[in-house]
Amino acid sequence: MARSSGLRTSQHAITDVYDTERGAFLVRYPPALVIGLAIAGVIAFAVAGFLGYSSNEIFYKPWALYFWFCALIVTLLWSIFRNRALRGQLIAVLIIAALCIILAYLVGNPTGYIRKLLETYLPLLAKEQITYVIINFAVILLYWGDTVRRWARRARGLRPHAALDLMTGQKIETADPEDLPSMSELVSGDLFAGAVLTSLLSYLFQRDVMSFITQTPLTDCSVSVSFPPSGCVGGGPGAPATLATLTLIDQTQALGYLAIGLIILGVAATMGGFGSVGGAAMPVGVSRAVYAVLADGNPPVTTPITTGVAETILDALRAAISRRLRELFLGIARSLRNIVWPALLFTSTYGVYQLSQNIQAYLHESKTLANAGHYILPAAEWGLLSVMTIVLSAALVVFKWRVVDNTMRFLGLIGLIVLLTFWIFSLALWGFNKLLEQFEPNVVRPFDPPSVATVISFGALVILGGFLIFSRRGLNFMPRQAARSQPVKRVKASETTSPLPNTTQE
Repeated sequence: MARSSGLRTSQHAITDVYDTERGAFLVRYPPALVIGLAIAGVIAFAVAGFLGYSSNEIFYKPWALYFWFCALIVTLLWSIFRNRALRGQLIAVLIIAALCIILAYLVGNPTGYIRKLLETYLPLLAKEQITYVIINFAVILLYWGDTVRRWARRARGLRPHAALDLMTGQKIETADPEDLPSMSELVSGDLFAGAVLTSLLSYLFQRDVMSFITQTPLTDCSVSVSFPPSGCVGGGPGAPATLATLTLIDQTQALGYLAIGLIILGVAATMGGFGSVGGAAMPVGVSRAVYAVLADGNPPVTTPITTGVAETILDALRAAISRRLRELFLGIARSLRNIVWPALLFTSTYGVYQLSQNIQAYLHESKTLANAGHYILPAAEWGLLSVMTIVLSAALVVFKWRVVDNTMRFLGLIGLIVLLTFWIFSLALWGFNKLLEQFEPNVVRPFDPPSVATVISFGALVILGGFLIFSRRGLNFMPRQAARSQPVKRVKASETTSPLPNTTQE
């Protein structure tokens, strides 16, 4: 789809899509792709504007516009993970993106053909208790499977997660023991992350929340675990005597993980206090942090022994807890990233759906300032949310903030290009609208008159163009006339030793 351009040098990360020094793209898109996306976008806006006025129409909802925005999301993801070293991440991201696109479609179109097909042939996906039980515990088992693997890697002296060098694409398995979290830090952090995860699941699997997501009326029995299981099959009103809701089970797990994590953290802090006065051994990273604090604030010799020991222990606890809290937050982020980035990806696709909804609603209304504020502002908010979540999702896949910084610069430049050229496409659709009016006076007028966005786009072009033309800084961007030069005259070898002509004026 896209390939790296010749501007790339070794100082760029394999996920970079923008060269900050040259102010240019690092990805060179095929002309056919750019032209195809541009034409498809015009068609999608035209379909959203001219069709969808009746609930009986297939384009009653802006699916053409929605899938065009989804194509832009896929193109962006491909651009970020285009390097061969990220082929596994690219495949995983594209699979999850496809599932999120389908899921957002099902949420937005509960009466659509795909949803009817699923309800006809796969009723378990919409109604049965076993569906939600499997999903709930599958998420928890996947989390703990990854967590145990991380513990095993740390026990062997390896990084809990293999770090990726974005400059070379190589995986880094080992690290300085000082930079690695201790087992107590790792275990307590993962327990706290498990508490966060199960707390979210306890809210997600409430009856009302899941009914809204699936657009299917559910009972308490549908989101519960019954004993025996056959007593609640079908989600009927008659629940068995022994019934535990998924919310109760997840909340119980969250409280248990939280309590055990706090105990481990407290024991580790106590060991840090003993270690500060030589009473116990401490992990390498913690001990260095403690000794660095103690070296900066040694109690004076004249201080009573009890006071000196108390200050030493307080400083040691402060250093140990500070490091453990830092590792705790990083550990929670690393532990949950494989669950958070798909959720962010779904948020992006759902935001794109809401963006499409607001754009179509605005096209179907009169082009007043009130309607612009009612539809365009929410559309801009949903669009911004989609951009932020898709970039954060990509950054969490490789767990590098550089992806956010570089990709946002890249999208900022693309946004500037779209801002300066949007008015041209808008006027083209206005002209097409006028053309249809010649044959059918009663035709709908979604692009007549041009929208407020058209005026903003043209105004941005005028303002920026005036700045570049008339400002001193703008003159530096203007092409200068090349200096005229005479063709080089071939000189014989014998002429090279001849004296220079006298050019002194008398």
